[in-house]
Amino acid sequence: MLDLKRDACASCILEKRDRIFSGIEIVFFESRGDFFALKSREKLPDTIFEITHCREGRLEYDLNGTYCCLMPGDLAVSQTNRVSRITRLPENHCHGVTIQIDLEDAPHCLSCCLEDVNVEPGELKAKFCAGGHGLIVRATPQTEHIFSELYSVPDKIRDGYLKVKILELFLFLSVYDIRANEFIESAHSAAQVRLAREIERYLTDHISEHVTLKEISRELHLSETHIRRTFQCVYGVTPRVFILEQKIESAARMLEQKIESAARMLEQTDISVLEIANAHGYENASKFSSAFRNVKGMAPNEYRNRSKSAG
Repeated sequence: MLDLKRDACASCILEKRDRIFSGIEIVFFESRGDFFALKSREKLPDTIFEITHCREGRLEYDLNGTYCCLMPGDLAVSQTNRVSRITRLPENHCHGVTIQIDLEDAPHCLSCCLEDVNVEPGELKAKFCAGGHGLIVRATPQTEHIFSELYSVPDKIRDGYLKVKILELFLFLSVYDIRANEFIESAHSAAQVRLAREIERYLTDHISEHVTLKEISRELHLSETHIRRTFQCVYGVTPRVFILEQKIESAARMLEQKIESAARMLEQTDISVLEIANAHGYENASKFSSAFRNVKGMAPNEYRNRSKSAG
């Protein structure tokens, strides 16, 4: 059976920075591993706040010991020095963007950049980060529209286009209707997060097996209902859906790679679909292909062929 050990280290694959305006910087990041840390999160003053958008994967946001899981499409606004430097990745990967605003250097009012855009960064910080707290904005069609275009900007218009998109985001946030209990509804206690992590660890450590709630219940000495509710509260999906997605993502990564043939050490051969299926607890390739198609929208072999073409 193939070895599917979890990656227990942080590995930031990509961190690209762009200075948009004076005092306003955008950081595109893509990371694999259990966690990652943006370098600029250390020893920062109260004048800096940030807007982080999760495009793929999940981010476990820790704000002053209160936890919230950012899911695809979600964004968080927070005072940078109140956010934990270490950010966990429950799905072992994440892709997104962070916009950092330093009020000491940023323009007081952005109407000087574009007429009728009456947005003041200082007011945004006061609105979203009052008392050092932050706000989670769940995915909406409006935020999806704003952020989706940030990730594929032609180089010829990159500088100007990013300026326009940042202004659009600030304008949207300036009129965003804050509910007083929005962050509290999205937040979780440290105890809830610890339990969710235990469940996640058990699931991923047994990724090649068929794990049931009853089995997890026996292992953790807690009721199935409590386990399911806590996990879904923190990660946004049930344990069953989570491990299915993890298996398919793991399988997808294996489909993109090659291993050495035991018979001919100098020859590189594709891992067979059946081998990958078995490694993830599927008895036959047919059931695996069906599950893979439900998540990825295509059969494993089609996914492999597209990956080769893209490479």
